[in-house]
Amino acid sequence: MAVTDEGAGFASDTTGPGLAGLAGPRDRVEAAGGRLEIGSALGVGTTVVASFPTSVMEDATAA
Repeated sequence: MAVTDEGAGFASDTTGPGLAGLAGPRDRVEAAGGRLEIGSALGVGTTVVASFPTSVMEDATAA
């Protein structure tokens, strides 16, 4: 699944207050067997992509 916006974006190499929140979603996706990619650039916007192996998706729908 991918979500993209055309907002202000942020420098992807930036660290500091307010950016630690990106670790939470990544941790949750990885705990479910997936991968989270976040791409952003100032003035361009942000794209967040969550992907899961087919086996993880099959297990989730079987439950």
